[in-house]
Order: sequence, then structure tokens, then C-alpha cells
Amino acid sequence: MSEVRARTRPPDGGKRRRADELFELMDKDLLGVEEQEELVQVLQEQCTAQSHLWQRLFGCVALIGGLFFFGAALHHTLDPWSTRYTAEFRMSWSPHAVALALLGNGVACLAAGVGLLRVKVPLGQARTGYSKSTAARLLLASIVLAQVCCVFWGWALWYEYYTLKLRAQIPPSFKWSLAWLPTSPLVVCVICKCVADMNAEMQHSVTDLRSKMYNYKKL
Repeated sequence: MSEVRARTRPPDGGKRRRADELFELMDKDLLGVEEQEELVQVLQEQCTAQSHLWQRLFGCVALIGGLFFFGAALHHTLDPWSTRYTAEFRMSWSPHAVALALLGNGVACLAAGVGLLRVKVPLGQARTGYSKSTAARLLLASIVLAQVCCVFWGWALWYEYYTLKLRAQIPPSFKWSLAWLPTSPLVVCVICKCVADMNAEMQHSVTDLRSKMYNYKKL
């Protein structure tokens, strides 16, 4: 009970006041069955509201990132090497390879966004139900794809740096300004997976709390 209390904040309005009353009463005396049910219900509603907030926030961020990379891949296909971040790879890579890598970034971000927005944690099966869901598999697939793209972009950046170092008389600097190409999709996908895991853990905590309700009726 204290663990859930530490992880949550009282909801707004009348429910906030009622939750405060129940928490204060819990510190002084045992709660009746109805009071326990009311407290668990308040925590359940709060966890659901927080889950929806984080899902929509990071899901939309992932979708926007995916659309950006899709647009970048399309623009690069129609007009190769016209942007600064693609022109850096002109000497060593074909335009099709760069376009596919951009497309892979976009697919990874879109898969993470769709997977996060589709996560629905069934009550009583917070961990097993989530881990076996299609959304969880989609999130894992997005991380794998983002890792593949991260390896490609990392290798491409290192290869460009190494090639220029061999050709130039003055040692070039590493293109740290392009580090977002390999890292941003992977970071977005990992965050989406962490948010989904956090939501499942919150639901599991509430479900576990409900299972530990004791039979006590006040006189």
C-alpha cells in the first residue's frame, strides 16, 4: 500500500480530497472493504489517465519523427544529395542506400508510435497480457530495426571520416552534427518501449494491490 502511495499523486478535484482523506485514515486505522475498493478505484483511474497521457505524448512524437524520415527519404529519392545531411555521404554511398536508411528510420519510428498508441493493458493480466500483445511485438521490432539503421548510419559516418582523413592533408573533424541520424530513431523507439513497460507496471501494481485487499468491516 505504501509503495503505491509513493508512486502516485492524488487526482484532481473531489477525488483528490477523498484520496487524501483515505490516505490519512489508512495511516491511523484499518480501512473498511468499501474504503479499500474506493481507494483502489481512485488509483486505477489515475494510472489509466497517466498511461493515456504518456502514450499519446510519446506516440505522437514517434509518429511525427516517422513522417519526417519518410519525407526525407522521398525528397532524397526525387532530388538526391540536395540536403546537407545527405550530401555528406555523397562520396562513398549510393543514393539508394541512403534513401533506404532514411526509410528504415521512418518505419522504425512509425512502428514505435503505432505500437505505443495501440497498447492496451488488460486488467488482471498487466504483465503477461502486455508482453504477448501485438503492440509489444511491434515495439520490439521497431527497436531492432532502429538498431540496424543505427549501425548503418554509424558505420557510414565513421567511413566518411576515415576516407576524408586519408585524402585530406588537414585531419577532418568527425561529423558530430549528424549524430542524430543514427541515434534519434533508436532513442525514440526505446522511450516508447519504456513508456509501455511503465504503464504495464503501474497497472500491475494496482492489480496487485486489489488482490491484497483484506476483509475488514468497520462497526
